[in-house]
Parts: sequence; C-alpha cells; structure tokens
Amino acid sequence: MGPSKNLAGLGEDDDTVASFPELLNFCSRAQTLIAELLLLSDRIRPEFLDRRFDAVLFDLRYFDSPNDFESRIEGNEELEALEDCLRESCSAYMQRFFLLMNGAVIYHLELLKYLNDLQEGLYVQCTLDRVLDNEYGQQLLTESIALFGCMLILMEHFMSGHLREKLLVAHLRHDCCFDSPNLEHICLLCRAHVPPSGPFHHATSPFINSGMVSVQKTEDLFARFPFPKLVVDAVIHRLRNDDLYNQVHHYPDPQNRTVALSLQSGYLYILLFYSPEFLRNGFVMREIVDRFFKDCWVVPIFLHFVVDLFVSWDAYKEAKASLSSCVSPTFIWDRCQYHCTKVTHLSSELGSVLSNCVLTKDYVLDNSQYLVSLIRDCNMTLRWLLLHRASGDKRSRDIVTSVGLALQVDENNLLQLLLKTSQLEFKVKQLYVELLESKEALWLEKKLCISNCIEELSAHCFGSWASSCKIKNESLNDWFRKLSTEIQSLDCTRTGSSSRAIYRVLSALKDVEQSCPIDQIKQWLFEAQKYLQDMIKVLSLDDGAMSAFSVITDALYAWGYVARFGEVLGKNIEQDPSVVLSLHTYFLKFGLLLNVPVRRIEQNQSSDLLCVSNYYSSKYAAQICATLEIIPVILLGIYTDDDLQAQQPFHLLSRIAKDSLPEFMQLDQQLNLARAANKISIISEGVLVMSRNFRGLISLDLKDWLEGQVRKELSKRLENKMKSFFLLPNVGYDILEVNLRTLSAYILSQLQMMESFQDLLHIPGNRIWEETFAKVLKQCAEKEHAAFIKRKQGSIVSVTQLNDFSKAPTFYGHLLHQLLHLTDPSQSMFIEPMSGW
Repeated sequence: MGPSKNLAGLGEDDDTVASFPELLNFCSRAQTLIAELLLLSDRIRPEFLDRRFDAVLFDLRYFDSPNDFESRIEGNEELEALEDCLRESCSAYMQRFFLLMNGAVIYHLELLKYLNDLQEGLYVQCTLDRVLDNEYGQQLLTESIALFGCMLILMEHFMSGHLREKLLVAHLRHDCCFDSPNLEHICLLCRAHVPPSGPFHHATSPFINSGMVSVQKTEDLFARFPFPKLVVDAVIHRLRNDDLYNQVHHYPDPQNRTVALSLQSGYLYILLFYSPEFLRNGFVMREIVDRFFKDCWVVPIFLHFVVDLFVSWDAYKEAKASLSSCVSPTFIWDRCQYHCTKVTHLSSELGSVLSNCVLTKDYVLDNSQYLVSLIRDCNMTLRWLLLHRASGDKRSRDIVTSVGLALQVDENNLLQLLLKTSQLEFKVKQLYVELLESKEALWLEKKLCISNCIEELSAHCFGSWASSCKIKNESLNDWFRKLSTEIQSLDCTRTGSSSRAIYRVLSALKDVEQSCPIDQIKQWLFEAQKYLQDMIKVLSLDDGAMSAFSVITDALYAWGYVARFGEVLGKNIEQDPSVVLSLHTYFLKFGLLLNVPVRRIEQNQSSDLLCVSNYYSSKYAAQICATLEIIPVILLGIYTDDDLQAQQPFHLLSRIAKDSLPEFMQLDQQLNLARAANKISIISEGVLVMSRNFRGLISLDLKDWLEGQVRKELSKRLENKMKSFFLLPNVGYDILEVNLRTLSAYILSQLQMMESFQDLLHIPGNRIWEETFAKVLKQCAEKEHAAFIKRKQGSIVSVTQLNDFSKAPTFYGHLLHQLLHLTDPSQSMFIEPMSGW
C-alpha cells in the first residue's frame, strides 16, 4: 500500500494557494532557481570567455580520459599559473553554479515523484482531477511544470551548453567532488545542446528587444527531463479550454482575447514541447492558434522574455502552417496599420484628458468606464507594436517596420504614448485610491444632499398637480417624507440591497417628474436624481477595480525596451526638461517586475524572498540609474560659459557709476540665467518626485546618486578643460597669461554653477566643487610625481633631463614646463623690487 500522504487543508473548501503547500513550494523554488540563473548569467566570469584559459577548461569529454587531460597541465608552469588564477578568482562562482544545477536537478526529481504519486492517487483526499478542478490548484500545477521548462529555455539561451560543461568540469576538478550525488543528472543538464542558429539572429533589426529568446530543438532539451505525459496533457487541456487566471472579464472586447489569455498562452507554449505530438497535429494547433495566437506571434513566456512563434515553430510544419494561415502578410499589414493609426489618435485623447484641471476625483467618479477603456486601448496598442517591432522573423518584422515608417510612427512616438499612458494610469490610480479611502464620507455627503433635496420637495409639494400623481392612500407630501427616511436607512456596505433601493427611488422620481407641470419642482427632481446616480457611482467603488488596473496596465513585456528608450529619453530631456516630471510614472509602470517574480515565494513564506527580491530590485534600480545618467550631463551643460563668466566682474567691482549701470545690468545674460535656473528647478522637482515615489520600493537614494553623478561629471569637465591647457613646448608670456586667465575664468564659472546647484538641487555644491577640484589637482600631482621618480631612477640622468617636463602627462607638468622656460636664467632675470621675472 502506498504512503498515506495528506495535502494540508485539501478538502471541499479549497480556495487559497495555501491549500496546496507542496505545489506552492515547487512554484516558489522554481522562481528562486530562475532568479539565480539570471543573476549568474549577468555575472559570467570573463575567464570562461577568454581564449587564454581554454587550455585548462575542459568539456564533458574530460570524463572519458581524465588522466590525459590532467597530464597536459602537470609540469607546464604557464598552464599551472592559469589554473591557479582560475581557482582563486572563479571558485565562488563555480560553486554557486554547481549549486544551481544541483538545485534544478533535485527540483525535477522531487516534482516528478510528486506528480507520479498524484497521478496514482497516493495522496489522501486528493487526486489529479481535484487539483485541476480547483482554481488555485490548476494555476500552481501549471506553473510548477512550466516554470521548470522556462528555466531550461533561459539557461540554454543565456548560458550555452559549452559554457555549462566548462563550469561543471572546472568545479569538479578544483573541489575534487566527483562523487557528488545526482552527478549523472547534473551532467545531463549541463550537456551542450544545439546552438541557436538561423533566422533568430536579427542584428539588423532597427528595434531590438533584449528579451527575445530562441532555443532550437526545445523538444530534445525537454526530453532530458520529462514529466508524466498524462499530467502534462491534462494541464494542456485546461490551458486550451479554461481561463486559468480569470482575466477575460477585464477585456470585454473579443478582439482582445489573446491579450486576456497571454499569461496562460506563454505557459501553453512551454508545455507543448513536453507533448510535441500536439505541435504535429494540424487540427489541434489550428484550435490553439485561433484562441491564443490569432493576432500575435511574439509571446511573453516569463517577465519580459519573449519568443517568436515563426522561429520557434519553424521545425513543426503543422504548427507553423496553422500560424501562417491566421497571421498572413496581409493580416500583419492591416493589423499594424490599425495600431499605428491609433497611436496618433490615442496620444491626442490622452493629451486632452491630462490637460490642466481635467483629472479630478469627480471626473474619475463620473467617467471611470471611459478612463478604463482609454487606458486599456493605449496598453493594447503599445503591447502589439512593441512586441512585434522586434520580431525574430525578418519578413514579418519588415512589414511592421515599413508600415510604421509610412505612417510616421517611430520609437519616439511610442515612447511619448507610453509616457502619457503611464501618467494617466498613475493619476487615475491615485485619485481612485483617494475615492476608496473617502467612500464612506462621499456616501454620507451624497445621502445628505438627496435628503435635503427631497425635504425641499416635500415642503413645496402641494396644489392640484399632486392629485395627478399615482400614489395610493397618501399625500405626495407624506410620500416624500417616507422616501427621505428610506434613503437615510441605506448602507454603503450593503451594495446589493442599497443599489436596488436607489434604482427603485430613481424610477419613482422619474414618474413624478413626468406628471409635474412646475419647472421649479422639475429642477429639484432632476437634482435629486443626479444625487441618486452619484450614490450608485459611489457604491460601485471597490478594490476590484485596482486589481483590474494591475492587469490591463501590465507592461512587463516592454522592460527589455527600457534601455533602448533611454537614448530617446535623453534627447527629449535635453529639448524639454519637463519630461523629467513624468519619469516616475514611467518607471512605476514597470513596477510589477518587483512583485510578479516573488509572489509565489512570498505566499510560501520562503527564506529565499529577501535574496530574490534584492536581485530584481537591483536590476530595477540599475536600469533607472542607467536611464537617468544623462541628467547630470544635461545639468552641467545648461549654463553656458558666456553666461557664467559674464557675472564675474561683479565680484571685482566695489563701485559702479550711475551712467554705466544699464551696461552692467546685463539683461540678456540675466534672462538666460533665469531660463537656465528654471530648467534646473524642473529637473530638481522631477528627481524629488521620483525619490519620493521610489521610497520603500527600492533601496535607491536618488539624491545621493545625483550628487555622486554630479561629482563624476564635474571631474570629467575639469580634467578635459585642463587638458586643453596643453601648449607647444615653448610659448611666450602673453600666450601663457591668456591661457591661464581663460582657465581661471572657466574654473570660477564652474564654482558659480555649483553654488547655484546648492540652492536649486539641494546638494552641497561648494563642498562638491572644492573636493572635486582638489581631487583633480591631487591626481595631476601624483601622476607628475610618478613620472619624475621614474626619470630619477634611470641609469644616467642629467639635471636637464630630470627637469624636462615637455612631455608631461598632466596640466601640472605643462604649467611647470612653461614656468621653467620663462624663468630660465639664460633668457630672463629676477627683479627683486617687482618680485617677478
């Protein structure tokens, strides 16, 4: 008899992920393994890419005759030195890689055993059908298998088999751990696979997505680590027919069905390689393509990593034929034209909504459906264009690119649409949260208004027209009083009964309005109906809208484009600094990068949460810093040298004649300085807003980062200016004086600029300038000192050679050379009364 295992909490009321602890644990571990894989792929040691180390790095052929390979190194001093270098610099990385491979193997073995036991019914009160019938059970089962497949694809894409073999063999040799358990499976995991080739390499693409993934013969790779076919087929059946994540209702338009099912379509893509007979079944593939891929062929599989179906299914005739029949060149042209045309229209519509004083809480309350629809349309258009502009298939990519060029929709237009969309999403979310927080107060306010309005009606309802109203056995006056009492009893927490009561009252007031001949009474009735409609809108406020927002505003697929957009953003900021004010909304739109990969880990309460969260946070922060690197350059370039140097005479004059005062007012320069200060203030405000919104989200202090970047850019500018001081070996006094005055004026202008930064950017400008200038001078002195010592240590050095600074590497040396030349006793003399030469 099999083991009597009991999944904690599995019963008739399973409605949380905690009801499936084993599956939740598998999903949590899979996310951790993928994060570790991505981290190691980002930090591949250069020694394993350096051909000099090839002589001491071996593939799996090492196990066939290890003594032969070891004999090549023994006694060879050069190779032994390389071996020692490899051991010292890469041992920690190799150890970490081995633990990752071992963790992946253990994950597969344990999940395989669990699925076999589940299939055989060894768990008490739990079968495969019951897991699949549960909403959370089918989600976790799908993810536990698909995420492992995703890890295999990403591993093959980022760390080639040849690299994995060298890492594995090097670790085993250096640690002498050839008896490690699971070594056979680890070798199978690391064994080289067919390298990527063919149409994926789209180096000529004008718009490259860094998340594009392509692995040839994925079926063979997955066959090394199979799962029970019955389980895989059952999961595929659920994916084909169900809405696993309940997202379809967020996309009411049937044309958007592929986006609504995009999450499970990515998992379906992976699982089909575990049951490749589906890929060779034309009928089944046509059904799958019609439901999941009828208008998209670039599919996200994990975060921003995407695959191109035209490339991935190239080896499967039936699958590619089904895709080609739906996504024909004519269809691609029409679809691209449709979305490119919408870019201009949506940008204009967003501009009108984002204009001053339009977005208020009342506007959001009255137009929530319109705003949600607008945001959904923007995200749909952005998603389609951004994904398919970087297609791995040359033919389809060329069609998308040519249509974009014809309709003048380039990456700058897409960036502008993305910026405006993120602004609208941020403001609407912010206002909606405020509405939710004040829901009860709004409800009481509207209820008080309608009560007052009805009391007014009750007080003024008399005369012959009252008898014409169809109200039995009571006067209209009494009826209004009862109506007011009924409204006062309404409760916003009882949404269903309150909404029905409000609709009943609305219907009654409309009947009264139709039979009332008095305009004043009609106006009061109209106001009463408006307040009732507002109460219905307040009742509709709930947390479900926020979850819908997180679904339709998902932009993880575009994270791979952020680096590309950084160049365009830099140009836009140079032209219009106010762009910085919206950057916080732009980056927050990708905030799901910090939540999605750790959701299962957090639900599992795993100790891996901190390290995985830190990894994604560091990636997020690094990309933000990379995008903002242009800001210090722009800041230090806002002030022109002429504007700054024009202010210097004021530091030297103690009295100005009245007649020459207009000349010294320098109105043009003052205007330029004011404009420059305004630009700096705008950038400062944008950085402050970003810092405030990122607080608690990532460990990035933008103020400290900006101060460090300003130091770096100021140091670079001072060094470059001092290099320009380099003169011919022998120049006259006049040329030297002019150059020194020019250099002095420039240095003083930089000081003035940093003083203005102190007020506008709230950074210690004076201290930064003093420390940076001192550091630059110190570096110059150290270089000259090193060069002097090197000359002094020469075999035969004369005094003339020792004092020869004609080829000095720094500003100091050139200045010293000019001074020595001008004070040469053979050409000049020192006049003591004048204290000079």
